[in-house]
This record gives sequence, structure tokens and C-alpha cells, in this order.
Amino acid sequence: MEKLRQQIEQRLSAVMGDACFYYENLATGVCFGHAADKPVVAASVIKLAVLIEAFRQMDTDAVRANEMFVIARTDKLPSCGALNYLHDGLCVTFRDLCVLMTILSDNTATNLLIKRLGIGNINDTLRMLGAEKNDAQPPSV
Repeated sequence: MEKLRQQIEQRLSAVMGDACFYYENLATGVCFGHAADKPVVAASVIKLAVLIEAFRQMDTDAVRANEMFVIARTDKLPSCGALNYLHDGLCVTFRDLCVLMTILSDNTATNLLIKRLGIGNINDTLRMLGAEKNDAQPPSV
């Protein structure tokens, strides 16, 4: 494991700009990082927090996986994902939005989920999990 840590550290040190990394083996507890505590712009990392909150709210029945959303032109955000390119009025489920956000990094799906889940709830869950340094912010596109 030490050799792997050194290889990762060497490669990340050679990267131009800022590179941050954290690894934790959940079975053994072994962990290491490179600038792991450095605050960074979250970008699509917010999608992990959104997904955690989505699972939490589905688990408590605050939302249902089969809840329907109609995608309007005003919902669509440029760049990442598929929803921006599909027809207005498309019906998708809450679970569909989670899948699109996760596997295609769909910004439209992400913002619809944030709106439905509540950014305050997402931040509260992050704090509960120990991520207290910064609040999650919806991506600005």
C-alpha cells in the first residue's frame, strides 16, 4: 500500500495546478491523501451530496422513486447530460433524474433534484456526515 501511496503522490505532485485526492479503504481503515483537506470548487462533486440526500429521502419516504417530473424548456441547462437535448414535456421519474445525474453528469437533472430535495436538506445531511467546512451550492451554469 505504501508503494501505491508514493506512486499516487508522485503523479499528483507533477500535475500542473491543484490536485487533491483522498483514499480510504473501508474494510481496513487504511487511508491517505494528497492535499485532502484543501478547499476546492465542488463543480460536479455536489452530485454526490445530492445523490446521498436522494437516497436518504427515498429511505424515509419523503420522496418516491417513481415520482414524475415533466422537463420544461426553462429547466434545461447547457452542456452536460442528455435532458438538454431531448424534447420539452418529456416525463421522467425521480429515479431517472438520479441515474442521469450520476452516469451522464446531467446538469438539468441535478438542478431538478436539488430543487425537489432542498439545498438546506442536502447541507444538513452533509453536516450530519461530518462535512462541515462548506455548504453545498447549486452549480452555476
